Amino acid sequence: MLNKLSLSSLIATILTAFLLGCGSSQVKNIVERCVPVSQISDNDYTKKLKNECYSGSVLIAKDGVVIFEGGFGLLNREKNIKNKTETVYRIASLTKQLTAAAIMILHERQLLDIDEPIGTYLADYPNGDVITARHLLNHTAGIPNYDKIPAIYENVNTDMTPEVLVGHFKDLPLEFTPGSQFAYSNSGYSLLGLLIETVYGTTYAQAMEQLIFNPLSMYHSGYGPSDIVAADQAVGYMQNGKKPRRISMTIPYSAGALISSVDDLHRWERSFYSNALLSEASKAEIFKPAINGYGFGWMTRQNPTTHAHSGGIEGFSSFIKRYPEEGVVVILLSNVGGLELGILAHELYQIYRS
Repeated sequence: MLNKLSLSSLIATILTAFLLGCGSSQVKNIVERCVPVSQISDNDYTKKLKNECYSGSVLIAKDGVVIFEGGFGLLNREKNIKNKTETVYRIASLTKQLTAAAIMILHERQLLDIDEPIGTYLADYPNGDVITARHLLNHTAGIPNYDKIPAIYENVNTDMTPEVLVGHFKDLPLEFTPGSQFAYSNSGYSLLGLLIETVYGTTYAQAMEQLIFNPLSMYHSGYGPSDIVAADQAVGYMQNGKKPRRISMTIPYSAGALISSVDDLHRWERSFYSNALLSEASKAEIFKPAINGYGFGWMTRQNPTTHAHSGGIEGFSSFIKRYPEEGVVVILLSNVGGLELGILAHELYQIYRS
């Protein structure tokens, strides 16, 4: 889900959330947990992250050159394993920008048209004659967000096929006429996943691997498993230090189930400075702000131009913000849930600017 950042949340985030994110309010434990893995000089970036007791990985780069990167806190608190730059995290709603890119690749290959009614491809979808992929991409379709549906929210530990997941909301009435309003909807992006599977002929996971991850050498990225067992994948925690409830990754699906590392997301971000993955026309569509400034998986703001998105899922928080006119990107992935990382990202950017 998109995090709404405000000045009032700054105090709560910095003085409370990040400290609690370490799983302890005791000073000695905070200090112990705030040592970066790599031997980074104690510069302003490191001091800031250590002061916030940040648990996760960070990357800041300009024009493809890494200015700062490091792992902070623990990947696994029970085993005392530290985070590093290669640590893999659930990226939650950052998944949406990757799903959107896959849709645009298929659009370029003429396997679908983002302005054609989705009923052209999903024949049995109600309202498929008035909803387009564009509506789904910029959250203007009017499809109710499945977060509000008890049958899904109360059964997040239950595996569902994409068809079953979509079946929980497809017959619900639209909240507004498609294209007339903005309403953030995980449902819409889940429907995009089903659309990818239908026109590409593989599972969503295979499509993402073939269309994006392999071409960009994003070898630490993929469809996240429901149970974390890989040695390089961070265990998620809540702000009170407890482990989050288990969620079947078939629920967030193409709206939030992907995993990645800061290094891989840097490769992903750099792809927008070339035509290796997408054409200039497709990139323009992706970053073109529609209602509420939302493009296709990115929120665009001006003065200066920025493209950003946040993510949150049980036990994990994520944020990416790019400054395309400067060639700068800030990427934060954390294994603590419920953090508003946009504030910290902005402060790290200010350090870069100083």
